[in-house]
Parts: sequence; structure tokens; C-alpha cells
Amino acid sequence: MAPSRRQQAVDAVRRRIETGEWLPGVRIPTESELTRILGVSRCTVRGALDELARAGEIERRANVGCFVASGPGGDSFRSGLIAYLESNTSGNLSGNLQLRGAELQAFEYGIDLIYCNLNGHMEKAAEFIERLCRRGCRNVLFAPEICRNYHEVNNPVLDAFEAAGLNWVVIGSPLVRDGMIRGDFVGSDNYGVMRNVVRQLVQAGHRRIGSIRVFDGVFSSDQRLAGILDQLRLDGLPAEPEYHLTIRDVPLEEQGRERLRQLMKLPEPPTAIICIHDAIAANAIDELRKLGKLVPRDVSVFGFDDSFMARTLLLSSVRQPFTEVGKRAVRLLYEKRFGGDSVRHQEFLPCRIVNRKSVAELV
Repeated sequence: MAPSRRQQAVDAVRRRIETGEWLPGVRIPTESELTRILGVSRCTVRGALDELARAGEIERRANVGCFVASGPGGDSFRSGLIAYLESNTSGNLSGNLQLRGAELQAFEYGIDLIYCNLNGHMEKAAEFIERLCRRGCRNVLFAPEICRNYHEVNNPVLDAFEAAGLNWVVIGSPLVRDGMIRGDFVGSDNYGVMRNVVRQLVQAGHRRIGSIRVFDGVFSSDQRLAGILDQLRLDGLPAEPEYHLTIRDVPLEEQGRERLRQLMKLPEPPTAIICIHDAIAANAIDELRKLGKLVPRDVSVFGFDDSFMARTLLLSSVRQPFTEVGKRAVRLLYEKRFGGDSVRHQEFLPCRIVNRKSVAELV
């Protein structure tokens, strides 16, 4: 005798779970979606889900939906918790969008996300970790503080994670010890996109290209500069240190102004300047105006982060995949918990160049 329509629906859902198409903790399609996918009535779907719920293969959550049952053990994915820890003292765009991405992916898995901002008080990390452990939360995303002495400030937090036996993924800019990136990481491909920016400027006819950055020693900052210098050398163009300047201990509203004037005083000043973030680019444009120079007529300027300033100033900039970084970091934690994946993952997601009106064609 052929199986009933309900049994066929049960078998179809079970098969997707057993093959890993729907992983533990993941929300499965809604009743109406399953009706379309399986080609059966909604009543049949509801009966199939009831049977799978009684068997413990799926979990119903009020006002949320049905989820593949989690595996055994007191893991925080099973308890419905992961944590997002950062030290964001400036309310920057990257932190907000990375957090949003993590929230969206956590919702897809039917889990709650605990958020903590240390606001520069890194000594409070131990207290936060202790609270997490008491609540049974063993999985953490960590967005390090971008600051001077970057590795010295943030590495002790990873040490505390390891001491507590937590699973963790660093997001944004990786942490290094003894020349090696620590643990699992998801962030942007700063190196690759800066090479592409230089290529684009060279194609536009620029041969003297300068840069202004902040926070030397921070991995992402160092990678952006490395991308610029490597591509200049590959193109046979000068990459002298006097064209590539670093800002130190200057308030945001002043960042880049003095360095811009230094570049303009060179015997052969750059025709294009790459700034490590849009705020520096905005300051550079303002300072050029004070010098009687217009962008892009006299000097081309390129930003980074594609912030509201870039859109307001019609600044060509780089858009980082912040939201996808947050999503991918949660998925990585999940895959390592349920997929048996013990391999270290360090992922650099591609950025996108956004061209506006701040770069002139010299050819």
C-alpha cells in the first residue's frame, strides 16, 4: 500500500533534515511554503508537522515557527543564546551593521543574541564572560576595539574566552599573536579592494598616488596600506614613504588635515589621495578647499566605508560587506557546533568600489 499523503510529507521533511539541507536549530519553511514545496494541502502539512513535533524531530515555537530540533547537550544554540561583544566608543557604521547582520542570522536560527558594548572598558570583559557562562551561553562574536596598541588591548579578551572554554569568532579586524591570526575570523578583504582602487586610479591616468591612514598596527589598516603599496610597485609606480602618511593621536575632526598639507608641500604632490576612511577624506577635501584646490579638478580623493559623508560629498569610496560579515560569523559558529567542523576558518569577504564624482580622468 502506498504511503498516505501525510506520511509522504513527513518523509520529505525528514529527508531534508537527515541530509543536512535543514540543519539543527534552523527554522524550516512555513506551512504555506511547505504546501507549495511538497505539493500537498495545508491540512496535510499541519498533520505532518504535528507528527514530527511529537517525535522530537522538530520544535514548535510560539509566534516564531517550526525549527529542526537541536542536538543533545547544553549548548547555547540549544538554549537559544549567543553573545555579541564589542567595544564601540564612536557608534561607527561597521559595528551597527555587523550587529544587524548577526541579529538577522540569529533570528533565522531561532536564537536570541545578547549584546554588550564595553565602551572602551576592556577590564569589564571578564565580568561579562562570567555572566554568559552562568546563563549557559558558550558562543561569542567579538568585534575588537579599534585603537592604538590594538593587539595588546584586545588579545586578553581572547585569552579570557579560551580560559572559559567558549567558542568564539572575531569579526571586523583580526587579532594576531606571534605573527599568526588567532582563531576563527570573518571580515573584509581590505588588501584586495585597495589594490583594485589603485588599479582604477592608474587606469584614470594617475601616476603620483598618496594615502592617509590612522591606527598603524591594526590589521585592517595595515592591510589597506599593503594593498596600496603592493599594487603601486606592481604597476611600476613610486611608493615612497613620504607619499603614505599615518595619523597619530588626533581627534576625528582633525584627522588628515595636517597630513594633507604635508602631501601638498611635496615637490611633486600626489594627483590622487586614498584615505583610510570617509571622515579623513572629508577633512582632506575641506583642507584642499582652504588651499584653493578643488576636488576632483586639482586633486582626486578616494574614501573608505561608503558612509553618509561619502554620499553627501559625492565621494568615491569602498563599501564593506558589514551585514554579511555579521551573518557569516553566526553561521560559522553554528557550523562548528553542529557540523563537526574543527578546521580554523579565516574569511575575508569582498568589498565593492562605489564610484561617484571625486576622481578625475587624467588620460
